[in-house]
Amino acid sequence: MSRETLRRALHRLGFRWRRPRPVPPEKDSEEQVEEKRARLEDVQRMTEEVGSFFQDETRLETNPKVGFCWMRKGRQRRLKTPGTNRKVWISGALNFKTGRFHRVSGGRGDGELFIKLLDKLRRTYRCHKELHLAVDNDGSHIGKRVKKYVEDSGGRIRLHPLPSWSPESDPVELVWWSLHEAVSRNHECEGLDDLVEFAEGCLGERQPFRPKLGEVYDHLERPPP
Repeated sequence: MSRETLRRALHRLGFRWRRPRPVPPEKDSEEQVEEKRARLEDVQRMTEEVGSFFQDETRLETNPKVGFCWMRKGRQRRLKTPGTNRKVWISGALNFKTGRFHRVSGGRGDGELFIKLLDKLRRTYRCHKELHLAVDNDGSHIGKRVKKYVEDSGGRIRLHPLPSWSPESDPVELVWWSLHEAVSRNHECEGLDDLVEFAEGCLGERQPFRPKLGEVYDHLERPPP
């Protein structure tokens, strides 16, 4: 049987050639459930502190993300793509109290970029004795250089890990979603510098944000006022 014959047979049976979607384990163990709850409670308590932030990274590319848009019937819009795709990483921290969004950019989303963001926060909030950051489980947050940096801060930097497979626990995800909807989808920026400038303008216009904890925190016991 040829490959084409097999392909047509699979189509008739209702199969399609698509990417699988990663999903978390169907049922967490009691230890995993307790660990998730403990992390959420820790982050919830963190938000009561003055210098509390949610942190995350995203990536911008000169190759635009294709999305829905209006176009005349029978005339499909042509979206130019670059010959060589270029990328830039943005690491951001959302002040949970004020809604101010701080960010830095770099060529790689690694520990160096994260440390660069921490440096910026320490300079901006010199009056704060402690800076609390809720971070996900990305490797850039737990590397040796990051651990040493946190230790050398003398307790001024405190990292609070978010639960695994829980993007809804981080309000920064909504910031990235709105940024990609406004900037990345179907963009026509000719170069990376133009794209970054576009993104910076978009983030600047929308500040301050109004961060709030997602529904995943609703089942937790609220701290007293």
